[in-house]
Amino acid sequence: MRDLDEYRRRMEKAGFVNIVVKDATRACLGGFRRHLSRWPAEERRKRHMSFGQSVVAGVVSRSIARYFATVCRTYVIAAATKPGLADEQRLRAA
Repeated sequence: MRDLDEYRRRMEKAGFVNIVVKDATRACLGGFRRHLSRWPAEERRKRHMSFGQSVVAGVVSRSIARYFATVCRTYVIAAATKPGLADEQRLRAA
């Protein structure tokens, strides 16, 4: 999809209401990549990895982080309600 508005329109077309669509790229994908890149050094400091393991894990984890930076342009979080489902849940709660 081109943008968040298109994502929202497709959800509306599918019958969803109360739609919230957010770009969570920096918070989610950025955080994941930062954590992945730093993970081997953290494990080494905790003595959960040997030096050799942390070097190998560092190369692999940074490569995976770069891969995600290349292939994932936007990380979207969306929430919505299907009207029939909301009515059904309201009846069950009553």
